[in-house]
Amino acid sequence: MLSKSYATSGLLALAAVAAVPALAAAQPAEVEIVNPLSAPGNVINPADSLPFVETVYVVAGANDTSADGTFSVVPAGYRLIIDHIAVGVTTPSAQRAWAYIRPCPNIKGNAWGITPIMTSLVPNADGDNMNLGVTAMHLYADPTCVPAVLALRNGKTGSFGGHITLHGHYARIAVSRQ
Repeated sequence: MLSKSYATSGLLALAAVAAVPALAAAQPAEVEIVNPLSAPGNVINPADSLPFVETVYVVAGANDTSADGTFSVVPAGYRLIIDHIAVGVTTPSAQRAWAYIRPCPNIKGNAWGITPIMTSLVPNADGDNMNLGVTAMHLYADPTCVPAVLALRNGKTGSFGGHITLHGHYARIAVSRQ
């Protein structure tokens, strides 16, 4: 399964194709390849890119200051390019929340490779606080990686939780032939 929003991504792709004006027939052109056979270049084909949107829900009880979640594993043959991440976490009054994303565990441990996601505090009519944020990212996760998120808060009273949505796309990568 490459995307949990496959149905909506198809509609978006259809809208994007419909918005592109008709192009004149391309004229053939000579292309010179200068890379040696031992170091071939990558050819990027937009048709090899698949939209990806997934939301995880994070919840923590009283006395917990963190809640975590994981996204789907990146399938073989693809790299997940993370373009944006959106956070919406509710905390009790007078508490703030923020989050971190780690695209892939690495050999240096969990503290390495994390990127913060800042939020803005918006009080709501119930007396709770909405902590909202959208952050542009320039991150990627390689095949078999499981991107993970961690939401944190600055208090322990009451429970807290919400959603974290990752927006990006899968890019096909070359598979080595041996």
